[in-house]
Order: sequence, then C-alpha cells, then structure tokens
Amino acid sequence: MALRGLTAAGGGDNPEDWISALSRVSTGAISFRPGPKNRVVVLVGTSPSHDPSGGVTVGTATSQLRAAGIRVVAANLGGLDDTGQAQQVVQVTGGSLLAGVQASAISNAILSGLSA
Repeated sequence: MALRGLTAAGGGDNPEDWISALSRVSTGAISFRPGPKNRVVVLVGTSPSHDPSGGVTVGTATSQLRAAGIRVVAANLGGLDDTGQAQQVVQVTGGSLLAGVQASAISNAILSGLSA
C-alpha cells in the first residue's frame, strides 16, 4: 500500500500551509481517475494552516473543493483542528475528521475514514 511509504520530515514550525495545498488540488494540481466521481483527498497533519495560506482562505479552498466534488478525510495526529479549520473543511466537503489518530495507526484510520 502506498501509505506505508510516506514519512514526515522537516517542519518544526506552526502553522502549516495545507489550505493552499487543498486549493491547488481542487483546481487541477493532481489528476483523479476518470470515471465516476468519488474523489477523496486525505489530509494528515499535526498543525492548523495559515489562513490565508498562499493567498487562499479556508472559505475559498472549501468552496473550490466542494465545486470540484472532492471530499476531504482529515487525520488529526494532534493539533490539526486546533482552530476548527479541519472541521470546517470536512463539513463543507462531506468528509470526516479522524481525531486522536496515532502515527502508527494512520493507515487503518484512513481506511476507516474512507468507509465512514
């Protein structure tokens, strides 16, 4: 499974810039499989995002995600939703927020969130 190859490195500062990343995903930075639209993006993190992030607000990013038909599953490894941003993103996109996820159990938590 591709998730097993992921590692976290760098950082050490807060907040992060994942709002900008979600905006880029919703506006074509990645390709989704053709066919029926069941688009899901998994957000894994330990910190909230800058807002605005790269010039994009959380409101703009969530609107873009919803318009693109992308659902966000957010795995909170501690601190991701401290400002309520992750909850806002998953509510608007019809996704789910996985709270209290341990890094060692991230794969199972994501699979659980996808089926929720």
